[in-house]
Amino acid sequence: GTESGLLILNPKKDVFEPFFTKQNCKNENLLKPLRVKDVIEDRKGNLWIGTNQGIFKYNLITQNVSTYVHYQSNPHTISSNEINVIYENKSGDIWVGTSSGLSKYNEKTNDFTRYGTLTKQKRSLSNQTIFSLLEDENGILWIGTDAGLNKYNTKTDTFACINERNGLPNDQILCMLKEGSNLWLSTNKGVVRYSTNTGKMRAYNLNDGLQGFEFNPNSGCISPRGELFFGGGNG
Repeated sequence: GTESGLLILNPKKDVFEPFFTKQNCKNENLLKPLRVKDVIEDRKGNLWIGTNQGIFKYNLITQNVSTYVHYQSNPHTISSNEINVIYENKSGDIWVGTSSGLSKYNEKTNDFTRYGTLTKQKRSLSNQTIFSLLEDENGILWIGTDAGLNKYNTKTDTFACINERNGLPNDQILCMLKEGSNLWLSTNKGVVRYSTNTGKMRAYNLNDGLQGFEFNPNSGCISPRGELFFGGGNG
């Protein structure tokens, strides 16, 4: 995903090329330059492409495109057209983090349930800007926001927030990776290892060899060897 659309590597030419062409896509919006902030492939062979103009779901087999955009007058649309992260959990549910809240896709009705900061207290996020999403082995959805780490219990439909008052060095949770029962969080003040079992945390800073204090949203991965990588302003 880039500032000007979705690219794919052509291994024969060793170059990146536009993924969408007139041959594989009839949706004019996908043929235009779009800011793509996240893309995932779900278990059914669909690409979910998060952009600054909503979500495009592209079926890799049929090449059909579904478009999901925000409408202020319709509470069953996505929370915002500015998509930051898309995540599929182990049950196949699609969660979408935006600049104005969290949305969950309802496949049966082909619409969304919104979660924001203005709903009832038990279903309230600490902040509407969502940077990262991750589910643990207990089915808890962890939500990285601009104002703390949110813990959403899908069974009880309740939220809890962990922030600087609880020991985090910074409230901006930009990316999350999972290692056993630990969550590794990149923030704008270093990296944190957080235990979901005990709640204990360990912060890492420049003295531990980090490239810098600040990191990029939704920029991280785990290598096949178990190495954790986070992308920041200095590498």
